[in-house]
Amino acid sequence: KDYGACTMKHSLLDILCCIKCSDNLFFKENILAADKNEIESGVLACEGCGTQYPIINGVPVFQADALDQNVTAKAFSEQWSAHKNGLFEKNDVFGFTENDYISHFCYAFDIRNHHSLKGVIIEAGIGSGCLAYTLAKESPQSIVVGIDISNSVFALSYTARELPNLHLIQCDLANPPIKKGTADKVYSSGVLHHTENPSIGLSRLWSLLNNKGELYFWVSPSYVHCAYDWLRKILGHPYKWTSKVRYSLSWILAPIMWAYFFSTKRYSYKQSQETVGTIAFRIFDNISPEFQHRISKNEVAAWCNRAGIKSFKIINDLGVLCSHGS
Repeated sequence: KDYGACTMKHSLLDILCCIKCSDNLFFKENILAADKNEIESGVLACEGCGTQYPIINGVPVFQADALDQNVTAKAFSEQWSAHKNGLFEKNDVFGFTENDYISHFCYAFDIRNHHSLKGVIIEAGIGSGCLAYTLAKESPQSIVVGIDISNSVFALSYTARELPNLHLIQCDLANPPIKKGTADKVYSSGVLHHTENPSIGLSRLWSLLNNKGELYFWVSPSYVHCAYDWLRKILGHPYKWTSKVRYSLSWILAPIMWAYFFSTKRYSYKQSQETVGTIAFRIFDNISPEFQHRISKNEVAAWCNRAGIKSFKIINDLGVLCSHGS
């Protein structure tokens, strides 16, 4: 899909690396430059092994062939395309506003004033791009890098052009093309539990931090009631169905789920009643990806230990803040 004149900033090259050998990348020929600081399309190549990566609509794409075959990448591409086209919620994302997303980011890292943030901030799994865009806009001294496995990065790339400190990459977070030790903060909410091996994903994200950096991730807890998880189990393997079937089913079941939440007050994510549109979107979100793990606190501790994370604390169900503590 053509999203218009989207561009990649030259400065992104400073933190990118080859996903095969970790060597530096450079711009090859046939790059269409909007100006001296931006790239519309072309090719990145590795200085070491020579592997090439396309720049599509201003977004560098890594493992393009593998992403085309990835069930979860396809599912989330469908999901965010449907949301962007207004087929579920009209303004919110999962019932949250831009301010809600910023507030949660600040809560996760105990930040009092995000407007003065500096350094490199990576959001692993940008989804709608609401947080990445708002954070870059309201924290102009920071460098915000949004990565996602889905095509949602292309939908955001045209808007991102107006912000010199916002960069977008399409890749698998289990193999990010970002130099180790680059980031001051890594934020990943509701993403790791959709990967085949969340422990590996966490280790890779942790490696991106510098020695003073912090990482926050949120995963779905196995010990908290979730009607959406129950529904997914009943349906069997709904991610194998077409997106049209999943979309129709989401809207058919949403009023029933709304009535269940209203009568029982056993809300699955938020602490209050959500709209039918938000519930339909949450159903689609839960039944579309191939992987939908529910995680225990012991599993989180095991992941952190395997990643070499010595200092971590659970700050909600189930959000985890990791840091380079003593």
